[in-house]
Amino acid sequence: MYGGKNTLYEVLGVNRSASAGDIVRAYRKLRAEMTAGMAADDPQGALVHEAYEVLSDPQRRAAYDASLRGTGFLRPTRMIAAGPKWGLIAAAAAAVLVGAYFLLRPSGRPGASIPQEIVAAVAPAVGRVQSIDIQGRYTSLGHAFAIEKGVMVTTCQGFKANAQLVVSFGARKASAQRSQPDKTRDVCRLAVTDAGSWPLPMATGEPAVGAKVYAASMNPAGDAIIVEGRVTSLIAIDGARAVEFTVPVTAAMSGGPLLDAQGRVVGMMAAQHPYGAGRNVALPAAWVADLRTRDR
Repeated sequence: MYGGKNTLYEVLGVNRSASAGDIVRAYRKLRAEMTAGMAADDPQGALVHEAYEVLSDPQRRAAYDASLRGTGFLRPTRMIAAGPKWGLIAAAAAAVLVGAYFLLRPSGRPGASIPQEIVAAVAPAVGRVQSIDIQGRYTSLGHAFAIEKGVMVTTCQGFKANAQLVVSFGARKASAQRSQPDKTRDVCRLAVTDAGSWPLPMATGEPAVGAKVYAASMNPAGDAIIVEGRVTSLIAIDGARAVEFTVPVTAAMSGGPLLDAQGRVVGMMAAQHPYGAGRNVALPAAWVADLRTRDR
C-alpha cells in the first residue's frame, strides 16, 4: 500500500498502460494541485515524487511492473489458511520485492535527474511576465521563476511606471508587484500572489565549462519548454561570473532560469546584456541569491 493506494500508478492517478507523456502530465497536475502550505518533506508529496521517479524511468518501471505481476501471482483468489511452508515462501518473495524496490529507488548521486523531472519541476515554478497599461493592453516582458514561496525573480527590462504586472501560468494569471529591484545588475524581485509554492533550488557553485545545462521557459498554453545546451564560458562580472551557453536566448526567454543537470538554477537568462552582441548569457545565480536574502 502507498498512502492508501495499491500501486504507484494509483498514486499518480493513471492506468498501468499510461504513456510516458501521461505520467509526466499527471505528475505535473498533482504538484500544481498540492496545497501551498505543504512542506517539501510532506509524506504525500514525497510519495508522489517517488511514484514519478519509478514510473518515468523505463527500466525501473519495467522492474516495478514485474513486481506487480509477482505479487498478483502470489495473492490467492480466496482467503485460505497459509501453512508454515507457504508462509515462508511468501515471506521470501516479499523480501525479494522489497530488496528490488530499494535497489531501484533513486540513489541521489550527481546526474541522477532526468529531463522529465526537470520539466515537471519547471511547470509550477516558471511563468510569463506581462504588464497591463491603463488601456488594458498586455505587453510581454519575458519570464520569471520562483525562488521561494510567493517570490519570483526576473530581469528588469521593460518595466514601466504605473503599469500593472501579472505572471501567467498557462490560463491562470497571478498579480505581481515589483520590489527591491537591482537595476545595476538587471535583476528584479517580484512579490506574486498564489505563486512560488514549488520554488526551484539554487546551485551552490558555478557550472563547469562543457557542462550540460537546460534553458527553461513556458509557451502561452503553460507548457514547459526545455532546451538542452552546453556551457561555453564563464564571464567575470561584479564579483561573480555570468554563464555563456549554446542555446540562443530570445527576448521572450529573458528572465527564465538556466538549470544544471540536477534541475538547480545556475543563472537567469538575459537577452540584453553588456557582454557583447551574439553571446547567449545567463546572469549569475549568485545575483539571484543576493536578491533573495537582501531583506532577511
